[in-house]
Amino acid sequence: MKLGIIGPPQSGKSVLYGALTETDTSQIFEKKVFFHTVDVHDERIPPLARIYNTEKLIHNKLVFYDFPGYDISDSELKTMDGYLVVLGDHANVAEDIQAQLDSIFGDFYLNDLTIVQKRFDVITKGKKQSDWPVEAKILTELLELLQEEKNVYGVFTDPEKLKFLKGFQLFTMKPVFVALNSDESPRKELNKNYGFPIVSVNGKNELEISLLKEDERAEFLEMMEIEEPIINKFTATLYEFLQLLTFFSCSDMEIRAWPLRKGGTAHEAAGAIHTDIMKGFIKAEIVNAREVIEAGSEKAAKEAALYHLEGKEYPIKDGDIVNVRFQKK
Repeated sequence: MKLGIIGPPQSGKSVLYGALTETDTSQIFEKKVFFHTVDVHDERIPPLARIYNTEKLIHNKLVFYDFPGYDISDSELKTMDGYLVVLGDHANVAEDIQAQLDSIFGDFYLNDLTIVQKRFDVITKGKKQSDWPVEAKILTELLELLQEEKNVYGVFTDPEKLKFLKGFQLFTMKPVFVALNSDESPRKELNKNYGFPIVSVNGKNELEISLLKEDERAEFLEMMEIEEPIINKFTATLYEFLQLLTFFSCSDMEIRAWPLRKGGTAHEAAGAIHTDIMKGFIKAEIVNAREVIEAGSEKAAKEAALYHLEGKEYPIKDGDIVNVRFQKK
C-alpha cells in the first residue's frame, strides 16, 4: 500500500516520515519526493521462523512517500492508495489544526468535483436524462456527495462502480489518516475529522526513537512513557480502519505474511497468493499461528489435531496459516 504524507509548511510531516521509516531527515533539504518501504511489524513471525526453520521472512509492506508540500495536480500524488495528513499542533504553526485540515480537504473536494463535473458534462451533453449512460447515474450520485462535502470513502462498494471510478484517481475515494504532531500532549481537538482516524504523535521524540539501536529503544520508550513506536501504532490504526487481517503461508522455504480484508474467504486468500492457485482450488489446510506457536512445533500441532481442512467459503481468521491444495490448470 502506497501512502502519501502531506501537510502544511512546518507541520513536521518530514519528521514524521523519518520516524515511520527510520530515516534521518535532519539534513534533507532537497525539494523532491522521498519514499521508503517499511515492513509491518508482526510479533508472530519470529517464532514461526524458528518453528519452520527458515530465515527468509516476508512481511506485509507499506510504502511511505514524503511530498514537499502538496501540489493537488501532482500526478504522482494522485496515484497513492491513501494519505497521511500531518497537522502542526505546536508553536511553529500559527493556523488552527481544524483550519489546516479543512484547507486540505477543501482542495480534495474542489479537485474531485472539477474532474467529475467535467466528465459528467461530456457524457450527458445533448442527451435527455432518460438517455444518460449508466456512468452518468454513478457520477450524479458522486457529484451530490462532493458538492455537500460529505465523506465519499467507503460509500461505493459495488465492484463495477469502483472499477469505473478508479480511473479518475479521486482523492476523496481513498482513505485518509490524520496525525496531530504536537511538541507535548495534544493542545487542541478537531471538531470534524471527515470520518477518518486520528493519531496523536510527538514527531521529534518519535524520530529520535526510530534512529536508536534496537537494544536501546525499549529503555527510551519507557523513559518517554511511550507504549510503542509510532510505526506500530500507525499500522495498527490503519489495519483496524481498513478492516484488514494477516494470514500466513509457512514452509521451510519462507514465512510470508499476506493482507486480506476481514471476512475474506479461503478462496480469496488463495487468490492473494496466486491466481492459478485460486483457479485450481480444492481445499485449504488451516491452522492458526498462535496454535502452532503454543504447541511448539508443526508436528505437535498436527498430533493435537489443530489442523483442519476447509472449502472455498471458509472465513479466514487473523493469524491463520493457509496451505492451499490445488489442481494445476
